[in-house]
Amino acid sequence: MEHLPPISNRTPEKIEERQREKEVLRDRLAKLWDVSPRIQAHINHNLAQFNGRPGEPQSFDALHELLENQAYRLAYWKTASARN
Repeated sequence: MEHLPPISNRTPEKIEERQREKEVLRDRLAKLWDVSPRIQAHINHNLAQFNGRPGEPQSFDALHELLENQAYRLAYWKTASARN
């Protein structure tokens, strides 16, 4: 991930580089997933931590914090396409 430019760098060259590096990282992770049960277990464990548990609102705090720190805001698809 050391070659992934920060999202705050908005020059066209860095945006293109970020897109390219993102794909490289995604491919590497997929290959690791395919060959390593240990990586699969690690990812599954962490997904379970972020998914939360119905009936336990505080169990969703980690997911909420992650979403709040994203460079974009999630919106319902109809909201995103609404016109003023």
